[in-house]
Amino acid sequence: MVPLGLEEVPGYLAWRQLDCFRNCLNSYAYYSLLRAGLSPSEASERLRGLKSGDLLAIVRELAGLELDDIPLWQRRGVLLRWKEVRRESLNPLTGARAEAVRRRLEEDWELPVFSSTEGRRYLEEVLASFRANR
Repeated sequence: MVPLGLEEVPGYLAWRQLDCFRNCLNSYAYYSLLRAGLSPSEASERLRGLKSGDLLAIVRELAGLELDDIPLWQRRGVLLRWKEVRRESLNPLTGARAEAVRRRLEEDWELPVFSSTEGRRYLEEVLASFRANR
């Protein structure tokens, strides 16, 4: 857990998303090199210091994959958040109608790029919902 103020969350998540992208490309390139016959240590050494474009070139050449062939969630990550759910129910003791408020974990597997305008807007909506339910 990383203690952050709410104003720091968008920048932190944008940084984590970039890290996710880099790790995704590195993993695809690493396993492409293993399938091409390199040992784990040779593959690691070959990847050391490469930029994202170089990693993608390895993936294209050895695995025949383009960036859009890689699932979006692997490139951008997954966001989990609590969402308030209101349900009408009956009180079992009195029979009276009551509204129950519960939290449900919600997953988002198709995230926008957080550093984009759309991504910043998305994060603001998530944070507004969080603030309202505190």
